[in-house]
Amino acid sequence: MFILAPALALSQESHRHFGISKQGGVKAIIWSDTLHLVILNITLVILLVKGTIDVGGVDVVWNDNYNSGRIELFNFDPDPTIRHSFWTVFVGGTIYWTAICAVNQTAIQRFLALPNMREVYKTVWLTSIGKIVIYTILFYVGMLIYSSYKKCDPLASKMVQTTDQLLPLYVMDETESWPGFPGTVVASIFSSSIGDVATMLNGMTAVTVEDVVQGYFGKKLTPVQAGTISKIICFAYGLVSLGLVFIIAQFGTLLESNYSWTGMIAGVGLGIYTLGVFFPWANTKGVVGGIISSFAFLIWIVWGSTVAEQHGYQSAIKKPISVEGCLCNATLEVVHGPTE
Repeated sequence: MFILAPALALSQESHRHFGISKQGGVKAIIWSDTLHLVILNITLVILLVKGTIDVGGVDVVWNDNYNSGRIELFNFDPDPTIRHSFWTVFVGGTIYWTAICAVNQTAIQRFLALPNMREVYKTVWLTSIGKIVIYTILFYVGMLIYSSYKKCDPLASKMVQTTDQLLPLYVMDETESWPGFPGTVVASIFSSSIGDVATMLNGMTAVTVEDVVQGYFGKKLTPVQAGTISKIICFAYGLVSLGLVFIIAQFGTLLESNYSWTGMIAGVGLGIYTLGVFFPWANTKGVVGGIISSFAFLIWIVWGSTVAEQHGYQSAIKKPISVEGCLCNATLEVVHGPTE
């Protein structure tokens, strides 16, 4: 996911195809992530300020999205098949972010790098506040993109091939006359993605060396040997990640793929930890059986849904779009539809 996203952004802006991978130490990742976060937020804030002024103000952005049914603040429909309702967002979001922030290997690895639990608590609070701020900015950018293209949908008019390319297109349209700014946006996306990739590769490598090589196989390694094996394993994981990019690209948009597959893995991981906390007498066979059955069931749901959508057996309900303001002819695929 984190390799494909910046590659799509750069592909949209430069009309070329790219992929990237990286590894690094935990301290370097933390410091670089901090810098990446600052740069990304600054570029996004500049973008949304300029975009808001261009469309006529915050009230115009809000009204455009509200009138088209894109803002649903009080949807309490208990139907679990609805993508965005209070229950799917609150319940599903709580489970998802608990798994990501509490039992995820990359989070635990960073917590262990802190001197004491007080610093861990502070980190969790700061992370939560930061995520709220970042997601609020991203939500508003999405609303701004719709408001800017409400009369000429880029996807329906074939200006882009996938919704993942909407943000790069918007950046180019809004700031093409600003020397260096589009490149700064792409650089910030790449740098943030590289940090995530490096964190995950380091996390998986640490688990493999510690729990598999030295734990399961009982190998006693010197620091030099452990370092060499870690580099080899990290390189291998990097190659696998690059290979998976071509597979993930076939499964709909990045947002859908990310939440589907990441949620599947995170949910199983949270289930294992929860089982250990509340049922300490659970044994290895029961845990392994639960993992296998859970993964089998979830893969059946995710894979089946993806295949069904690709073959036209089902499709996501789309909000109203228009191409009446386009300067060239376009084939409109979806003009209107029921709101979720």
